[in-house]
Amino acid sequence: MSYGITVHLTSIDDIKSIWGSKITLSKRDSGIQMKIKLGFSFLARQSATDCLKRFNKEMKKEHGYLDFRSHVAMQDLFNGDISYSKTPWIYSYLLEAIAIELSINYNGIVKNDFKQKFREKYSSEHRLLEKYYEEHIEYVYSRTFIKNTYQYKTLPNSEWYPCSLSIINYLPYLLPMPIPEADDFPYVSSIYNKDLDEVFNKIDFTGFSIEAKAQMETWFNLAKKEVRDLILFIY
Repeated sequence: MSYGITVHLTSIDDIKSIWGSKITLSKRDSGIQMKIKLGFSFLARQSATDCLKRFNKEMKKEHGYLDFRSHVAMQDLFNGDISYSKTPWIYSYLLEAIAIELSINYNGIVKNDFKQKFREKYSSEHRLLEKYYEEHIEYVYSRTFIKNTYQYKTLPNSEWYPCSLSIINYLPYLLPMPIPEADDFPYVSSIYNKDLDEVFNKIDFTGFSIEAKAQMETWFNLAKKEVRDLILFIY
């Protein structure tokens, strides 16, 4: 069986703040409205619930949740409740959807930073579209490793998909909110910025390629540079 890692540049404290916040999600809420409610923009409701739709049949027929609704599971996180205790793994899937959303938010912050710097660098008369596009890609990539603004907002993981499961011996298991632990996978490792050096220095890369070590090191270095946390999901 093959395993792999997906990794996200995020804020663990922002994720933690969702649990039990008692905020009622609405399809009509804009990013600005959610920012007022939460302190940061959050529009993951649809993407998160979409990720669970493929499990509808399994939840209803194999686990007996005939009234299963993905949006209810999502609302559970905000209410601090667990409606589907027999299938704890669905909350881990939602957790990753939230991590993705916060990565996208951060990507947006970086883009806005670039726009401001670009305006300061060039006068409006010389703001050439081609130069803007070239410098935009370079700037955003330097801070997020995202080359294409429309691609999936996760850090590059080509050297860790697939990978040996032995890596979990060195990545601390930590859920950023008190959701029930999945029986098997995903394995979730949340690493605070302050712990990045300690965790990385304890990893034994014996059996892993030089390229794999280098790629993982870029994750940790980027998180340190941007003063962000890392959350990794092993499936």
